[in-house]
Amino acid sequence: MYSWFVYEFATLAEQQGYAVLEMGLRHRLDPEAAANSTRSPGLRKLIDRAIIKGLLTRSDFDRSSGGMNVNLLDFLLMSRNHVMHGNVHLLPQATPDMLAMCADVLNRIFATTDTPI
Repeated sequence: MYSWFVYEFATLAEQQGYAVLEMGLRHRLDPEAAANSTRSPGLRKLIDRAIIKGLLTRSDFDRSSGGMNVNLLDFLLMSRNHVMHGNVHLLPQATPDMLAMCADVLNRIFATTDTPI
């Protein structure tokens, strides 16, 4: 909300959203791992592991627009790399959508936590 007044806040909010998403995936896939004890395998590998374990389904994120088929998980990864690797962030208006997508992935992977992975 404040990024309307301070442009840079959009980038910071989006960076935090991606960091929380990665942390949530790491915790859900390996809840016994000690915090900050290992290097993360990366967001792409974590999402791939969540798909293999059945926590996410790629087809749930397929979208079609203007004759183009897109998978939102791929778009999320591309956007995450763009923001986290120091590129100029020229789409702050997309930040709320990206944060909503991070929340959607987290909600899906934690929807059922009663079954061990």
